[in-house]
Amino acid sequence: MSGLKWMLKFIDDVVHRVGLAFSFLLLPLMIITTIEVIARYIFNRPTIWAWDINMQIFSALVAIGGSYALRHDMHVKVDIFVMNLRPRHRALLDLITSILFFFTMVVFLYQSSRAAIESIRMREVMSTVWAPPFYHIMILIPIGAFLFLLQGIAIHIRNLLIVIQKEGKE
Repeated sequence: MSGLKWMLKFIDDVVHRVGLAFSFLLLPLMIITTIEVIARYIFNRPTIWAWDINMQIFSALVAIGGSYALRHDMHVKVDIFVMNLRPRHRALLDLITSILFFFTMVVFLYQSSRAAIESIRMREVMSTVWAPPFYHIMILIPIGAFLFLLQGIAIHIRNLLIVIQKEGKE
């Protein structure tokens, strides 16, 4: 059982650290937005690059941030139906509904990996005037999906442990 606990902690730590590292992209996102606003509205000289860079930074944050949010239970949920359930019953319900989660994430991981490979193959660029490369961001989508799936597996295992524990431990 200690190997299982180590694996769960490892998944949590990887997702947390990767999410934390990517959270620092918020600083350049804010700086570039500020530069663009000043250039556009004070000097009447908008840039051709700020929107593209901000879209790429934001895409990276969303791609990787989902698993971090799942790790820290920060996704929006409708708890009104389950908030009064005992932990064991709630975990059982989560196990049942996780079938949809896993199906969706496996399909998303597969499709986003295919899209990333195709994007790399054709050296995809953004469809803007500046047209910077975009394939490196496309790579982050399956990586983020993998981390999301990994964190979902950790949560699934924890719910399974709650359900199979002895009745008296609730």
